[in-house]
Amino acid sequence: MPKFIKEPVTQRQIDKWRRDALRDGTRYASKAVGAGKYLYWNWESTQNTQKEFWEFKYPSPTKPGKRQKMGLGACRDVSLADARELARRHLSVLNLGGDPAREKREKARQDAERAVKEVTFEDFAPEAIAIHTKGLRNSKNVSQWQNTIKDYCLPHIGQLYVSEIGVQHINAILTQQIKHRRSGVTGSFWEVMNPTATKVRERLERILETWASMPPTTDDYRNPAELRRLQPLLPRVNHKPEHFQSLDYRECPEMFAWLQQRDTPAARCLRMLMLHVGRLEETAKLPWSELDFDLKQWTLPPHRTKSQNEHVEPLSDQAIELLSSCDRRHEHVWKSGGISETALRKLHNESGFFGTRHGFRTSFRTWGAEQGYPEHLLELCIAHTQDQLTRAYQRSDLRKRRREIMQRWADHITGEAS
Repeated sequence: MPKFIKEPVTQRQIDKWRRDALRDGTRYASKAVGAGKYLYWNWESTQNTQKEFWEFKYPSPTKPGKRQKMGLGACRDVSLADARELARRHLSVLNLGGDPAREKREKARQDAERAVKEVTFEDFAPEAIAIHTKGLRNSKNVSQWQNTIKDYCLPHIGQLYVSEIGVQHINAILTQQIKHRRSGVTGSFWEVMNPTATKVRERLERILETWASMPPTTDDYRNPAELRRLQPLLPRVNHKPEHFQSLDYRECPEMFAWLQQRDTPAARCLRMLMLHVGRLEETAKLPWSELDFDLKQWTLPPHRTKSQNEHVEPLSDQAIELLSSCDRRHEHVWKSGGISETALRKLHNESGFFGTRHGFRTSFRTWGAEQGYPEHLLELCIAHTQDQLTRAYQRSDLRKRRREIMQRWADHITGEAS
């Protein structure tokens, strides 16, 4: 138990204790301060540092005969008067049957949880977006998350605490007046750009749900971005999906011939896209390590495919000839780092031919249907994921039959078809 002190210790006396400790080389000292029970001035000295701090030493509520210690801060940060006030508060808790240390930890936890909740949408959104985009392999999808929230949401709710966001704020985002980039039509975001607005609402719902799930959880919280809460406020929109524009397969030989006249990395990559109708990212970043010229095949590892399954693509004679003509100085086939989508789009636009790079898959699919090839074979050729039942019972990749189809397609677009 603490020593009884007739007169409370003054700051002048504490300064003297410090000077004496430094002069005498005292390694450890602990002295009662008075003007309240259990408050101590502590001194600790090691070879490199000296520490001077306040400590509240009180009888342990759970271990009779033992004392429990609780730091109150360094003397340079906490004045003597403040230390006495803190000690009085802890003594009050102790007198009421509580444990000051446990109460302090609980308050710190509550303050930390409260700090998590008292955050603006602008500060919290990047954290939530990072959580929900972690599994996305396409950097373009991550950028879409970030840019749509930045462009359409932050001007309306960026400075609001997340807890303050209500249905009226989400409705204001979805009904804001915008101008469509391509068509030039002006109107409500929900009506003019419904696919984008729908994605924004879904992303907002997930961000707000993430916030609500963080401690302390609020059982009665209702997510203001839920569709069922917004439907009564939003007009019904009959949206017709826009598919990728595609070049008529009968015009593909003309475009391929135009590309053959240009000996550039972008032109060679675009020719490979036409020959084997792969996905743009997979073809543009094609490394030499995935090619086997002896077996005449291209093996895409799971991390490079949309389905996250290995895909083996049989290569046509024209593809082998094209790939063999490329320089092997770099890791990637076309150039160091691969070809950008911008370079391919620019070249496609320069050609004057209709469609998009992804549209070549549609061109091939239409050609294959008109040639009478089975649908499941054509789906395997463009590496579409089959339904669960088909995958369970049909486990062959039908590589030999796919090679025949891809060779006939290559013959068609190079003008070598009989």
